[in-house]
Formats: sequence, structure tokens, C-alpha cells
Amino acid sequence: MTTTHSTPAIPFPGIIDSALGTVFDQTLHPLVPKETLKGYAFHALETPLVYLMNERRLQGNLAGETPEEQYLRFTEDIPGALSALQERFPEHWARWVEISAHLSESLRVILRHVTEDMPAISRLLHTDGCPIVKAIKPLGDVHPQGVVCEVVTSAGVVYSTLKGLCVRWSLQQVWSTTSRVLVGMSSSLLLLTGGCPNEPGIARG
Repeated sequence: MTTTHSTPAIPFPGIIDSALGTVFDQTLHPLVPKETLKGYAFHALETPLVYLMNERRLQGNLAGETPEEQYLRFTEDIPGALSALQERFPEHWARWVEISAHLSESLRVILRHVTEDMPAISRLLHTDGCPIVKAIKPLGDVHPQGVVCEVVTSAGVVYSTLKGLCVRWSLQQVWSTTSRVLVGMSSSLLLLTGGCPNEPGIARG
């Protein structure tokens, strides 16, 4: 018997979609899984959304006899929810705008470098020609310094880590911005850096 696993649905889907579309760079959507972006928006806005829904429920301003029905009524009022988020929870909304800006900038830098560094990435993946980039998936928290990303290509997966103006490419996730590598791989090329050709201990194609 085959077991299938589905990705849990993000709560408040319409509101989260609108919050995403309001501030995130739409030109970056095609390569980035939308569920990943929704996860960042939900994480930033979950607390005020739950508060607003429960407040309206206690005030008797949500139609429906069950909590499920009231939840659906709340999620249908997308303009009202977005307005309340921005007016009553400006710090949460500002944090979401900040996360979106850092994420968008990181993705733009990675997209630029993935093109410039593709010959070296091809050698890292031990493949001929230039692999096609199929998806870029941000991983973990977003910081002003950037975010670790999983870059899926037609030849395999590499991971990018930003360090200033540098982009490091690795066959494994490198969660810190130091030059240490988590696991060695004999004498093969393991770590590449884009934009930092003179950094010691780092190979660049």
C-alpha cells in the first residue's frame, strides 16, 4: 500500500495570498514555490490574524454557528483583514514588509549569480553543459544578510549562501556564513563562491 503525504494547507489562505501579492516582488514568483512564500507571510502575520478573528468572534461580528463557519467568514473578508493588520498591527506588518524585501533582494542576487556561475556549478555537479534552473527554495529564517536557498537544476541540487556580496554554492546545506564546510567530499570541488574570487580557501570557476 502506497502512503501519500500532502503539504498542510496554510491557514487564512486568501488573506495570506493578498499579503504576499501586496509586498512581494511578483517577478520572482515563477521559480520560487508559492507555498514557501506563503509560509513566510503566515509566520509573520499569524499572531495578529488569530487575535483579530477571535476578537470579532467575541464581539459577535462573525456569522456562523460553529468555529469552522466563523473562521470561513473571517477569511472571506480579505480587505477588512488586510486593513486591520496594517492599521492595528503596524509592527507585524512592517516586519512582513522587511522580510519580503530581504527575501526579494536575496533571490535577485542568487538569480544573477546562478547565471554567472553556471559553468562552475556544472563542474560542481559533474555535468556537461549548463543545467536548467527549475526552482529556488528559500530555507530557514530570513536575515538582512540573506537566506540559504536550495537551487534545483536539471542536473541536481545545490545550495546557495549569501555572505555580503558573495554567493557560496555547495552540495550540502551550509547554515552559517563562515567558510567552514559541514562535510568533506574527498578532493572534489565542494564549495564555490560567486563575487569573491580572491577569498582564500574557496574555489571559484
